[in-house]
Amino acid sequence: MDKLTETESEIKLSAEELLANTIVNRLIEQGLLPEALAEESFYGLSEGKLGESDWRLLAEKALTMQQRNGED
Repeated sequence: MDKLTETESEIKLSAEELLANTIVNRLIEQGLLPEALAEESFYGLSEGKLGESDWRLLAEKALTMQQRNGED
């Protein structure tokens, strides 16, 4: 998501989308969010639809993915 292609870089993002992109990228960089969950997280954040239970579900999914990959 962070590495935009030339065509994607021409797309204008809203303030909400820019913030969501920054948050998702930082979570990925810090190892808290697998890239496989980036798109789901981005849209939920940018649309203001992520509540406490959604964050909990994302954390559970991320933990499950890490355990499957052997990344205790």
